[in-house]
Formats: sequence, C-alpha cells, structure tokens
Amino acid sequence: MLWCVIFGPLLLLAPGVFVLMMMRLPPFLVVLPLILLAIAMPMLMKMMSPSGQAGPARTVSVPPETMPAAGQCCDVCEQPLAQGSGHLLVTTEVVSSQRFWARFWKLHHQVLRSGVEQWRAGLGGVVNFATFAMQFRQFTQCHPAIHKVADNETPWLVCPKCLGKFRAQPGATRADAESWWSSGGVLQPKGTGAAAHDDVDLGGFKPVLALFLLIFCVLFSLLAAMLFLLSLISGANDKGGEAIAGIVLAIMAGGGWALWRFLRRP
Repeated sequence: MLWCVIFGPLLLLAPGVFVLMMMRLPPFLVVLPLILLAIAMPMLMKMMSPSGQAGPARTVSVPPETMPAAGQCCDVCEQPLAQGSGHLLVTTEVVSSQRFWARFWKLHHQVLRSGVEQWRAGLGGVVNFATFAMQFRQFTQCHPAIHKVADNETPWLVCPKCLGKFRAQPGATRADAESWWSSGGVLQPKGTGAAAHDDVDLGGFKPVLALFLLIFCVLFSLLAAMLFLLSLISGANDKGGEAIAGIVLAIMAGGGWALWRFLRRP
C-alpha cells in the first residue's frame, strides 16, 4: 500500500509532467500537482476502503437459551476459538470477499492446477490467482470445493484476525457471535443460507486492468528509453532533455511496478 501511495500519483501524472517540463514551465508548476495528489491519495483510498462502511442493520432471532457450543475453530483459518469469542458471518458475506478467495486459491491451488481439473473446466491452464479469478465461472461448474463453500447453509464463525478479509461490521458481527454462543450454536442470522455464484467477487476487472497497466507501463518506459537514447546519439547540448527522459523512465518503471503489485493483491 505504501508503494502505491508513493508511486501511484507519479505514474498517473508522469505524461503531464513530461509535457510541462518540455514546455519549460516554472518548476513549481511541475512539482505542485505531484505534492497535492500525493497528499490526497491516502485520504481518497481511506474513503474508498470498504472497511468500516455503514451497512444495513443485522437483525437476528435468538432461540431459547441452550447449552453453549464448545470446541469451535475459525471457519477460515481453523484456529481454535475461545468460548464466546469470534464474529459471525453468513455465506454471502464470505463469498463476496476477494481476500477469502485468495486464501482459497493458496490452499487448493495444487488441485486447481491439476490436469484433471483443468480438463473438466475446459481451461488451458491455471498458473496464479489472477488466472483463477478471471476463469472462476468455469470452475464453479465443476469443482466440488467451490460448490461446498457457496452452498454452505450455516453461519461462519471467524476469528478477529480473519474478519479483516471481509466487508463486515465488526460490532454487528461480534454481537451476532455472542448471541450464537449463548444459543448453543443454533442461531440463524438474517441472510443465513447458500449464496448464489453471482455473489462471488474475485476482483472483477482488476486482473485485466493489472495486465493492461503492466503493458502500458512497459510500452511507455520503452518510449522514454528511446527518447533518452536518441538524445545521447544526437549529441544534443541540452543535457536537461536527457535528465527529463531518465526521470520519466524511472517514474514509469517504479510507478507501474507498484500499481501492478497493488492490483494483483486481492
């Protein structure tokens, strides 16, 4: 995230900065937009972050008090949970998390890469999470592990560490978990049940955008390198042009790498 904040504004403004420098404008007109965007970027990212967003109230029906459930583990990382702890989610909230599916890929990638599963899904090959995300619809038609997740009709009890993978309200999910424990594990929060495959979110356009951004940055970096080499070959006396081309090359390479890494993250 830090690299994205540092290099993201530079990458976005690199073409404009290059033009401004070539127009011989005052330096402050070149540097000021970069400073302003670098300051605004963290605030914009915080505003766009799904964590902490207000959502509809989670209404639950608590059945009569029974014996508390015991020996429970987190349904995501399988770490033991102390009695009365954790957060309660429903399947729709789970399958709409990109970070959850990234962990799913990490745990099941060997099976998903196997020749049998590739043949059954009609795929030419699955080599990373981005490929898995873009071709997820084919997997849902045949892979039993994915059906098992989406078709789960019981609530999910997750630990505080894993809660960060989901777009959920910590206070509401914590209250649901407390009610679930007091009900002996029979509480059914609103929305409990199997999720539709359309509810699954693996990043949508992000894998494609990451690939497009990588190609764009490579091409623009090559263009900047060509300008730099031409300035050397021509023997121009204006060393500023060479420096500008080198700066743009560094900005595009660093910014492109940072944003590519950021977009590849679930």
